[in-house]
Amino acid sequence: MEQRSFLGAGLLVTSGAIFMIHPLTIFMIHFMKHSQMATGHSAVIPGGPLLVVILGLGILGLGLVKGIRTERTAVTIR
Repeated sequence: MEQRSFLGAGLLVTSGAIFMIHPLTIFMIHFMKHSQMATGHSAVIPGGPLLVVILGLGILGLGLVKGIRTERTAVTIR
């Protein structure tokens, strides 16, 4: 029988969150430098950090799904 642990789920969630810290700070700095975005004018948003945020959300989601699945299987074994 395969035993699942919350450690793997926690590591996935943590790594997904840490993975997104740098690109989110780049977004914040970019938005602070371009004040015309607050007035409604369009500005160029860097695409690289956006991709990293999407990947980080994917990793975070995998960790959440793994944690939920681990919780549900732990209840049925007892």
